[in-house]
Amino acid sequence: MLKKIIKYFFIFVFTNFYTCFLNAKVVEDKIFIGTTFSSKGEKSSKSSIYQNHYNRAIKQINNSDGVKVGSKKYQFEIISYDNESNISRYNSLIKRLIQYDGVQFLIGSNEFELSEEIINLLNKNEIVIINSYDAIYAY
Repeated sequence: MLKKIIKYFFIFVFTNFYTCFLNAKVVEDKIFIGTTFSSKGEKSSKSSIYQNHYNRAIKQINNSDGVKVGSKKYQFEIISYDNESNISRYNSLIKRLIQYDGVQFLIGSNEFELSEEIINLLNKNEIVIINSYDAIYAY
């Protein structure tokens, strides 16, 4: 049941944001999703729960042949960095995921607020972002 919910969420995102998908970082049959976690600091315990849920959901989706977009099947891979429970580091890592890693899909933290610069960057690049609470709630 959980696997279906996550799978349908991503299918919904891909079909409704198909133009973003055309620009997404896709290497062969993998779609990359960016996120940050806190491995230390005050937010680390909650962050490790989210990280475990994401990894388990991605593993389940990939083990069931991934998702089909059009006529092609894709696997997911997460690119993640440690934000060290620091809001400025969080924002700089989100910027890095967009500008250098080329991700078009992000799972953001509900623990931190995005800076105005990052919000403008998200809008300019038409990046799809969902916060971690919503991703886990669907899970």
